[in-house]
Amino acid sequence: MRHKDHWRSIYAYIKGDTIIIVSLFKKKSNQIPIKELKKAYRRLLEYKKNKNLPPLIPLAEWSKQFTKEELTEARKRLNYHQTVKYYKIIQNLKSMRKELGLTQQQVADKAQINRIIIAKVESGQRNTTLNTLMKIAQAMGKELKIDFV
Repeated sequence: MRHKDHWRSIYAYIKGDTIIIVSLFKKKSNQIPIKELKKAYRRLLEYKKNKNLPPLIPLAEWSKQFTKEELTEARKRLNYHQTVKYYKIIQNLKSMRKELGLTQQQVADKAQINRIIIAKVESGQRNTTLNTLMKIAQAMGKELKIDFV
């Protein structure tokens, strides 16, 4: 197995949804990264010992401690997780339509939008508006609910 572009991160939830990245490192082998785990554990103990989160600093300042490669990898991981969430949403939309026994055309007619829009949204080829999603939900007898957590 090649490890040229494999990166790993070790993080901990400190308070609620606050995440502290305690280590970000390049994978070199299939071995458990004991050295990195120990380093991450020491950092975590240091944060907990102070009973405070590290001081909040601007992202640009904080990111200086990481190499360009490490930052690029972290951004890729974030984009990946956002993409997964997006596809789960559109998969739920498609599943709901099928469970209700509706075709794309029936939903499009009720929502007064083009069927192609429904097809592209369900396939992930179109990033749609909230207004369109609300129309689609209403056409299926549902209400769109967005919750910030």
